[in-house]
Amino acid sequence: MVIGDGVLTLIAEAPDAETLTRVQHVLGSHLERFGRRHELTVTWDSDADPGGAPTPPAPADHRRPGRH
Repeated sequence: MVIGDGVLTLIAEAPDAETLTRVQHVLGSHLERFGRRHELTVTWDSDADPGGAPTPPAPADHRRPGRH
């Protein structure tokens, strides 16, 4: 995590694309929910997509912890 002037940079790594998508969804959706009042948005950049992309949707098999 790197804090800048009006910017918070998070660096996420994962062993595969599916896991990275899951990590980006969890981090991004939580940050956007907590920052909704201040209109916070999360954009993910990658080597494959340097233009940036919004937080990915939850995977089809995603379940919130403690809910079955």
